[in-house]
Amino acid sequence: MRKSTIIVAVLGLVALVLLPRVPVDGDYLLRHTLEEEMFPEVLSHLNGQEVAANSAISINVEGPLAHEIRYDLQDFLLTNLPQGDIAKNAIITLAWSIDDGIVDIQGSVRTLNLETFIRQQQHLLSWISLLPPLIAILLAFAFRRTLICLFVGIWAGATLLFHGNVAKGLVWVAYEGILRHALLDQFRIEILVFIFGLVGAVGIMSRMGGVAGMLRLVEGAVRSARSAQFFTAVMGLLIFFDDYANTILVGTTMRPLSDRWRVSRERLAYLVDSTAAPVAGLSVLSTWVAYEMSLYADQLPMIGVEQDAYIIFLRTIPFRFYSIFTLLLVMIGAVTGRSFGPMLKAERRARAGAVSPVVNGDRGVAERMASTALKRTSHKPGVPARWWNAVLPLGLIIGVTLCLMFSFGDVEQRGLDALGDVEYLRSVVLSNTNSTRALAWAAVSGFLLALFLARGQRLLGWGEALAAGVGNFRAMLEAIGILILAWVMGHICDLLGTSHVLIAMANGGLDRMALLLPLILFLTGAAVSFATGSSWSTMAILLPNVVLLAGRIGEATTLGTEGMLLLAIGAVLEGSIFGDHCSPISDTTILSSVASGCPHMAHVKTQIPIALAALFVAVFVGYLPVALGVPVWLILPTGAIVLLLIIRLLGRCPEDESRMSV
Repeated sequence: MRKSTIIVAVLGLVALVLLPRVPVDGDYLLRHTLEEEMFPEVLSHLNGQEVAANSAISINVEGPLAHEIRYDLQDFLLTNLPQGDIAKNAIITLAWSIDDGIVDIQGSVRTLNLETFIRQQQHLLSWISLLPPLIAILLAFAFRRTLICLFVGIWAGATLLFHGNVAKGLVWVAYEGILRHALLDQFRIEILVFIFGLVGAVGIMSRMGGVAGMLRLVEGAVRSARSAQFFTAVMGLLIFFDDYANTILVGTTMRPLSDRWRVSRERLAYLVDSTAAPVAGLSVLSTWVAYEMSLYADQLPMIGVEQDAYIIFLRTIPFRFYSIFTLLLVMIGAVTGRSFGPMLKAERRARAGAVSPVVNGDRGVAERMASTALKRTSHKPGVPARWWNAVLPLGLIIGVTLCLMFSFGDVEQRGLDALGDVEYLRSVVLSNTNSTRALAWAAVSGFLLALFLARGQRLLGWGEALAAGVGNFRAMLEAIGILILAWVMGHICDLLGTSHVLIAMANGGLDRMALLLPLILFLTGAAVSFATGSSWSTMAILLPNVVLLAGRIGEATTLGTEGMLLLAIGAVLEGSIFGDHCSPISDTTILSSVASGCPHMAHVKTQIPIALAALFVAVFVGYLPVALGVPVWLILPTGAIVLLLIIRLLGRCPEDESRMSV
């Protein structure tokens, strides 16, 4: 048995022993359980009856936290009940008790029309909810078989759902998880269409010489491995509107050039991954911005903040320490050519001629991607390398994406007149657009244009062009399987309440650690996102709760309400991005591996030490000093200097040590 496997097994046992002993905020878990189980049940009995507004409803509740639950239920009904004639009589009577981790709920809902009764039992969430992602992550690190490890973790979670019934858990994974949640969900279908369409387009573009022609445009500027890395990072900065598009476009386009200059696949995957979510998260015009604003906008008036949510977002940008320092680290590493840790070893190997790593005695996923099917997409001998055969399809993809995002979000039908109204673009268009549908149609458009360009110029036959696209499809099947299972893992974590348990573990004692609140929120967001593989779901859980908490705690600090609010929002967003950036079950991490042709766990292992360096600077140069009152204008340049020192002291140029064995 390998030493790493033994270490991971020991760490897993230690985690299982310590997890049940971690203090948990039981009040938070109780409120979450009642809100998730009882509130929708009450609403279902009221909908369709002669009830329209909570002002006409009498709510009588008994049980732990009854006073707070009553007001939560009142707000819930006010928000969700349709407006109309006010009922003359509607009485809700509820009671609940807790015994051995089981919440027993009973009561009645009486309206003018009828009276219905509620009686149900619900298990209170516990640390066991952490097992599925913990199992998957530990197995992935120990055995490097991501598909199998993800499946085992999901199966374990489904078995927990059915109270230990292994057979029912397996059926749930196949039908409810993979089929219904992943393959029959419109959002995920659109993502898969986008991936296959874009990869197919790139396959045709490569086969007919378009990518080769485009790369020749920058060959004069790219004269070394350093400049290849620099231009990869610059391309990552330019594709700012969506992290999925960033990942696949940059990875697939720059891979041939980075291979030519012997940049390791691990380094390419790191550059792609590190300029995806950090760029989209910081961009002032992206779907991420609209999503992030929507999570905290409603809570701002509750703490007396009258500013627009977008202005609040802009004010949080200086506090987005992890993304800022990650992008700085990318550019510093690209310009200096220095690496450290496992990445340095990978770069030395690449400079010696092996850009792709050997995994378990063979070439692993990266070489399977470059098998017979993928080789069909190489530049066809004798075909002229014309740059426009790549630029036109890629330009169409970007153009169609932006046009459709505008069209879907232009709910007021203002058309071209709205282009000069920045306020309308960010507050209406970006908030109402459907980015995944736009990306899907754009990818299909790019694929069709590439197909007709190949045939119209008689560079490829219909069959050969289609074979180039389909060859790329087949090369991605294993990675698509990983992506689908990652979605199912996120679903099982939602059902088990994994994120809520992690929050409850960090919830106790926040009032007594006001100055550490940003750091706690950052680390909590990082842990939740790493365990679930989803930054957006982490933001959705934490942000609505952070506004009130930060506003109340900030009153007693030198930062004040708004200062603590900005710092707290930035901490949640950055923690979510860090966890998503490093998690082996994150979709963007997986797509970065795929687009770069890098074995997935090789990408994860080489990226994490560099990400941890950015995390270290974000925590000790960013969040802790700013919470103590150090101005942010001093922190950002200080962080840049610390990153330079880290690269200088720990980093080495692989060209200088190419004689060293790997």
